[in-house]
Amino acid sequence: MRKTIISAALAVGVVTVGIAAQGDPNGNPNAPGNPNILQAIQQQTTILQTIQTTLQGLIPAVSSVAVTPGFETNGDASATCNYVNRLAGTTVVVELVNQAGAVEASETFSIGANSVGVSRSLTNSNIVYCRFTVTNGTKADIVASGVFRLKTGQIYAQDAK
Repeated sequence: MRKTIISAALAVGVVTVGIAAQGDPNGNPNAPGNPNILQAIQQQTTILQTIQTTLQGLIPAVSSVAVTPGFETNGDASATCNYVNRLAGTTVVVELVNQAGAVEASETFSIGANSVGVSRSLTNSNIVYCRFTVTNGTKADIVASGVFRLKTGQIYAQDAK
């Protein structure tokens, strides 16, 4: 969706500049009013470029975080957040988060390629999820999941996306 927004903003700028570049319908580039139109289009292009830069700045932050879907524990379950590094030297903050958004447990791992990082916690919350933040890469550098075990023995696994 972000790429669509950026592409749409750039397309508007390109079409607008293209229309202005055509100038006077009779081919007179010095026709009255055209410099004002060109200035307005240049200002709009600057605004669009600023929006594009802002949107692109948001993408790395989003691309470094993976989360599991929320799991309803009814306050009576254990949760384990697991991940495997695809690359050596990837640092990952693994958090167990409750339904209010508060972090119940947090650990930071920096392990080798194809190594496993595990964070365990018992929770009294009704809904929990695992959040994995890659501090020196993107979420594509890891494979992550949450495993939730009820006291009845039922086990549920959720992939992080």
